[in-house]
Amino acid sequence: MLENLTREHIIYTLGIDVSLNENEYISSELHEAILREQLLYETFLDSIKQYVGGKLDKVVNTVSDLKDAATVIGQAFSNAEILTRVTALLQKQLSNLIEPFLKLIQSIGLQTLVNKVNDLLKNIFSLEGWKKLLIIIGVGSLITYVISFLKKNGLDFAKSGANAVAGTNLSNAASKAIEVIREKLSDFFDVGNLINTITSKLTDFNTYIGYLKPIVDTVENIINFIKPVTSAVATVLQQNGIWGLRLMKEKYAKIDTDTLLNKVILEWSYRTKKGYPDINNEEDMRVFESMFGFDLNEVFNRSKSIAAAQDFVDSSAAKELDIKKFKSGKYANRLNSVEVKDLNVIKLLLSKHFNIPEEDIILHEPGQGLAAKDSVPGFQLNTNKYGDVFISVSTGKKGTGGLKAEAALANGVNNFTKGIDTITVKLTDGQRDAIVKGVMSAKQVGAQTSDGSKADVSFYAQPDGKGTPIGNISVKEDGRSSSEFRWASANNDKTPFRKAFVDKALNDKSFPIELRRTGHHLDTDKSPKYAMYKRGTDERVSIVVVRDAPTDANEDYLFGTDQPKTIIVQRSFKEEDFHYDDNTGVLTVKCSSVYTDISQIQGTEVEPAFTVTQHQKQPYGLDFRIVPESKAKYGPKASGVGINYTDVF
Repeated sequence: MLENLTREHIIYTLGIDVSLNENEYISSELHEAILREQLLYETFLDSIKQYVGGKLDKVVNTVSDLKDAATVIGQAFSNAEILTRVTALLQKQLSNLIEPFLKLIQSIGLQTLVNKVNDLLKNIFSLEGWKKLLIIIGVGSLITYVISFLKKNGLDFAKSGANAVAGTNLSNAASKAIEVIREKLSDFFDVGNLINTITSKLTDFNTYIGYLKPIVDTVENIINFIKPVTSAVATVLQQNGIWGLRLMKEKYAKIDTDTLLNKVILEWSYRTKKGYPDINNEEDMRVFESMFGFDLNEVFNRSKSIAAAQDFVDSSAAKELDIKKFKSGKYANRLNSVEVKDLNVIKLLLSKHFNIPEEDIILHEPGQGLAAKDSVPGFQLNTNKYGDVFISVSTGKKGTGGLKAEAALANGVNNFTKGIDTITVKLTDGQRDAIVKGVMSAKQVGAQTSDGSKADVSFYAQPDGKGTPIGNISVKEDGRSSSEFRWASANNDKTPFRKAFVDKALNDKSFPIELRRTGHHLDTDKSPKYAMYKRGTDERVSIVVVRDAPTDANEDYLFGTDQPKTIIVQRSFKEEDFHYDDNTGVLTVKCSSVYTDISQIQGTEVEPAFTVTQHQKQPYGLDFRIVPESKAKYGPKASGVGINYTDVF
C-alpha cells in the first residue's frame, strides 16, 4: 500500500514529516505510522461521503447547511495541493479573528488564557495535513460562536472594542453572557493538550461534529466560520481543473453548441478595454478567468497532459536517461530530467516518441504562454493518442528544498542541548572538521538575515536562540553528486554581478551579449524585460555561463559577511547523523561536505560559476544564479555562451 502513496501526499495530506530521500530506507515504525494515518484519513473521508450521500462533485459557492460544509471539507481532501490552499484560506480566516478575540478574553478577566491561545495557534499553524484543517475549523467555529453569542446579548466587541465588554454599566443579560463565555473558554482552552483532544475525535465525521456541537452551540457557527471562504475555495477547485469546464457548460447550457464559441468570444470582447481580447494581455486573461471560472492557459486537458507525460517517461529512451515525472499535485504533467538538461535534446526525444516533427513542438519559456504561471519551461504538442497536451520540464533536483535540511540541523542540535546544557558541536565530513564550543541552542535564521549574510542556522550560547550567534552555518542539501546544489541566487543588486551584467549588455558594444526588449505583456517601461542575443545577430541565447571569478569575490558570494564567519555544510540530515558523547560533551554531526574557507572550494568541481537564463517573472526577465562549476553546463545544441568574470567587470 505504501508504494502507492506519494511523498507529497504523506507530508501535506497525512501531515507526516518524511525527511528522507525517495530511495532511502523507511523504518518499520515510520512505515506503520504512515499506514495508520492513511487508514484513519480514508475512514474519515469515507464517512464524509456517506454523510453527504454520495459523490463529492457538487460545486459549493456558498455553504447553506452542514452537508455543504462537509462537501467543502471532502473536496479539500482531494489532493495535497488543494488541501494546502484551502487550509491556508481558513487559517487566514482564523487569523483575522484572533486579535479582537484576544482583546476580548483579556477584558473579561481571562488574561491567563492569552498565552495558552497564542501557543495553541502557533502549534496549529505549524502542522500539515488534513487534521490541521479540521482543528482550525474547530477553533474558528468556537471563536465565531463567542462573537455571535456576545453580539446577541448587546456586546458587539468587533465594533465597540473590547473595552466595552469590561465596562461597569452592563445589562444583566450582558453580564450573564460574559459569565457563560468565561466558563466555556476556560473549559475549552484549559485542556492539557487541546490538539490531541480534537484529533482523538477524528475517527469519523459524525464523531467530530458530535464533539464540536456542544462546544460551539450549534452547527450554524461551524457553517458561519467556513462560509466566508467558500467562494474562494470553489475558485481553488476550479483552478485545479476539476470543475472549471463543467461550470462553463452549466453557465451556457441553453446556448446552441454550434454558436457557443462565438457567444464566448463576443461576451469576452464586450468586457475588454480594446473591444477585442488579446491572449498576451494579462488584464484580458484575468477578465476571462473572472467570467468563466478557469484560466484559459489551462484549457489543455490536464488529465491527458499527465497521461502523455507518463507515456513518455515509461519509454525505454526516457528510462535510459533517467527522465522521470512528478507523481501528483499541480506538477503531475512535469518531467524531471536531472541528467539531460538540454531542452533541444528533450524536444527531440518527445518528437521521436510521439512521432511528431520537431518543428511542430512549441517551446513555452517560463512566465510565457502556457508556462505563464510556471517557473520552468514546457512543450506544447499535438499527439495522435492524447490530442493537444502541454508537458513542462524541470532540469533541477526534485525535492522539498533546503528548509528541511536547515530545520533538521537546528532540531538535531536542540534535541541534545534541551536549551539547558552547553555542548560542543563538531561538524565533520570525515576529512575536514568545524567545531563550535559552548552551544546551548540553534535556530533557523535564513529568512531573518540581513543583506550579505549567508547563514541558514545559527548557534547560540543562550537558550531559545537569544543573544549573539557564536556559530553560523549555511546548509546545502545532498544531491546525486557532491555538486548537486545551488550556491546562491544573485537576483538582487546588493551584490554587484546582476547590475554589472545588465549594464554591460545594454551599453558596451564589445560585450558578446546584447539585451533587447521582449514586448511580452510583462515588459513595461517601469519594469523592462529583456531577451538575450549574441551581439550583432538575431541568434537567441538561452544561457550565459560566467567563470573564473576571483577568490575575494567568491569569498563574499559564498561565505557572506556573517560574524563569526559562516561554515558551509552539505547534508540532507537524518536522525542517525547526530551522535552525542556523554563523556566529552561533544555532539558529532555527520556531513557530506564541510567548507570553512574559499581555498577549499576554488579549483574543485564545486567552484562557483554564474549562470544567466531567461525568466519573465524576474527583474529584467533574467534569472541570475551561482552554481557549482560542474553544474554550469549546456549541451552542444543549446544556444549557450561562456564568458569570463573579467568580461563583466
